[in-house]
Amino acid sequence: MIKTTCVFTAALFIFIGCGGNESGGNSTEGTNSNKILQSKSYGTTVISGLKTGTTSAVAQNNSKILNAALAGGNKNLMIPSGTWYTDDTILVYKNTTLSFEGKLKQIYPTTNTEFSTVKNVSVMTISGGDVILNNPQIDMGGMVRTPRINTHSGTHTTLAIYGKYNTGNITINGGILEGGSSNNFQGGRNNTVFNGTTFRDSREHLIYANGRLGDGRGVEDADGLIFNNCIFERPGKGNDKWESNHLQIRSYKNVEINNCIVRGTPQNGHGQYAILASGLQGFTVNDTTFTGYTAGVLWKGTAYSYEQQPSDHVFNNCTFDGNGRNWVVVNGNGSDEVVFNNSTINKPRRCYLKVRFNNCTIKPTTQAFMAKSGSDLTFDNCTWDYSNSTYSLAFKNDKGVSVNFTGTQTKIAPEDGHKFYWGPLANEG
Repeated sequence: MIKTTCVFTAALFIFIGCGGNESGGNSTEGTNSNKILQSKSYGTTVISGLKTGTTSAVAQNNSKILNAALAGGNKNLMIPSGTWYTDDTILVYKNTTLSFEGKLKQIYPTTNTEFSTVKNVSVMTISGGDVILNNPQIDMGGMVRTPRINTHSGTHTTLAIYGKYNTGNITINGGILEGGSSNNFQGGRNNTVFNGTTFRDSREHLIYANGRLGDGRGVEDADGLIFNNCIFERPGKGNDKWESNHLQIRSYKNVEINNCIVRGTPQNGHGQYAILASGLQGFTVNDTTFTGYTAGVLWKGTAYSYEQQPSDHVFNNCTFDGNGRNWVVVNGNGSDEVVFNNSTINKPRRCYLKVRFNNCTIKPTTQAFMAKSGSDLTFDNCTWDYSNSTYSLAFKNDKGVSVNFTGTQTKIAPEDGHKFYWGPLANEG
């Protein structure tokens, strides 16, 4: 087994980095890990008894070993290097730090009994509060959802955060979450933070964060969901019928996306939004780049009657570079603005309802900036760069659209010299 070097800081036990590899899965079928239970100097115990191989017997063994080691919580554990197949949801309880040198991968199911009977089938579920995952390498394998799998209610996800008594305060440092049969992350509780995590190759959404803490146990929404320096790429892998969003977030207070990359057109061609949000109170996106998506940036409103009225949706210093088809801002509740500050918007097209742009650079190309009837758009001190545009109209609006220009509007003319008209203003070249 290849040795992997990991670096830790003893005081805070922050996982700085290490790489798992697939080599463990190529060892002799059923061979035990050569790492025996041992306490390391920083207090982490390496889990022993895991077996390599891809059979159901091996996966059942590994699931039992991992769940036994994590039972009860209050643990500081490490998964050794290698690829370890499982067939049942691994449950992480309260006050646990779990670090990964190796990778967990869901075996392809052959019978219903190979899945846990928990509501949401996942490779791993965090069911208790005050949990840290360091460098989690978790792969659901992109299993096709068949009638056999669908006999289990709920959505199939790589990592879930649920639990009736889960008090939140959950931190995921680094790692790769991939191959979700539906999503790569689902659920949510108070104060959930992802630092430098990559989400990729889900069959449906990369993220389905539902902060609703109801489920018969109250009516409060979760408070605090933060993504720092994360990468979201390639949803919709192998999925030929469902829409696939990069991030779908519902019923949360105080969501932040900071210095992230949202990229890649959904692989099934059914992409809907880079971000689909509803019922959020306090949603801020800072210094984030969106590129290559099929359909849009934001749908915002209340999708369900119990959701809170949305408020405070702000994008700061972001760059949007879609494919020119459907850059969309949909504010589903016109009483509250979606605000873009100091952002660059390449290839815009549709923009609905109440949206404000402050000090933004807008670069149309082959489409007009379109607004639906009833929309209220404000542009304050914006730059309109038509240098690469081949179209002749800046706006193409339905009746009843209000377009407000405040401050100074800077216009950069098309390089080919063709006449360009502003639409809602007087026709000026």
